[in-house]
Amino acid sequence: MASFTQRDSVMKCSLCKHHNSSIPVSLLAAAMTAAYLFAPAPAASEEGDAKQGLALARQVCSECHIVERDQPAAAPTRQGPTFHAIANTPGMTPIALRVALQTSHRAMPNLMFEAHEMNDLTAYILSLAGR
Repeated sequence: MASFTQRDSVMKCSLCKHHNSSIPVSLLAAAMTAAYLFAPAPAASEEGDAKQGLALARQVCSECHIVERDQPAAAPTRQGPTFHAIANTPGMTPIALRVALQTSHRAMPNLMFEAHEMNDLTAYILSLAGR
């Protein structure tokens, strides 16, 4: 990973030591601002539909997880964490959630979701954050 040190309004990149490259702070700031401003917004298809995600969660996940606040917890097969707890896990992001959903777990079956299903399920679970 690159690291930068500042000296006299010039940034030196640790990856550029072999050619002793320097970058003016103003140029670096302008490049970072441009990258932020012109970065493409997530496509609507990547954002997912929380309502569709809830429908999928009810169908596929509710046997082992409490997917809604008013869902009974009495079933002995519900051994997974609640979706509310997952959504409120510190550091939970869409990427972290997708990785977790695609990683094998001890008691969780390997579910194969289509991209739109993964987006919808992620959107639904993350909609529960802070509730």
